[in-house]
Amino acid sequence: MTFALFSAIRFLQSCKHRAVLLCCFLPAIQNAQSQDARPLFSLSRFQSFRSNYFLAANAFAANEVKFQTSFQYQLWSSPFIYFGYSQKTFWDIWNLQNSFPLTEIDFRPEGFLEWRFTNSSVEYLRAGYEHESNGKHAPEWRAWDLIFAEVRTRPVLELVDVRVRAWYPLYTPPENRDITDYLGYSELEIRFAKPEMLEDLAIGLTLKKGTTGGLRNGSVELNLFCPLMFWSSEKSSGFRPQVHIQFWSGAGERLLNYNVPTRSFRIGLHFAV
Repeated sequence: MTFALFSAIRFLQSCKHRAVLLCCFLPAIQNAQSQDARPLFSLSRFQSFRSNYFLAANAFAANEVKFQTSFQYQLWSSPFIYFGYSQKTFWDIWNLQNSFPLTEIDFRPEGFLEWRFTNSSVEYLRAGYEHESNGKHAPEWRAWDLIFAEVRTRPVLELVDVRVRAWYPLYTPPENRDITDYLGYSELEIRFAKPEMLEDLAIGLTLKKGTTGGLRNGSVELNLFCPLMFWSSEKSSGFRPQVHIQFWSGAGERLLNYNVPTRSFRIGLHFAV
């Protein structure tokens, strides 16, 4: 978490669009105190966001470790307004000769509104703004800014839930002007879970389809989460490490080579809260 916070601050300091981000969320920050009894700067406002994991053993390519840190911070509660930050890192941990370099870090800050529903098949609806960049200089710089909408259903028969996210790019630099040809305008995630162990044993399938190239442009990500039998979440305030197995096939696993199809099979730990 400390590494991710430091990297987020470093990224925002150098981000060309930081003024846009600050202007978007300044009104929410100013009014958050009156909407929530908690102090605006409170650790209780931090929550897990996307998957937090540490994965190794790529069976198809270079043996880089892949890990992600992701959190969200609640600014307001009516409606819910969040700042989210995700950071995906590729680490050549076995490269002793070159001092174990971090080969790529992809930064993904975003802000969004969230509406939650009760007595409905829809769990939440989100709409917001996102920036993604690898923080490099040209010609290796890759980035895009987009607006998005996302909806997630409640589990059907306590077994399957679906998440759909659609976006529209507001800005893409010349270095990756054709990024939608490979990453498209939407993604679909289907999650299967065992009813009595909904949070501990699950399979997630995420699909993207580029706008050109038929089935060649796009990606498939398959994740399997298994509980650690010896770990008791009740004794660790809900913190649940899980065995995480991930298969990836397609373009866009890393932002630098967004247009190069890759395959990877990794195993490691997923950290759920």
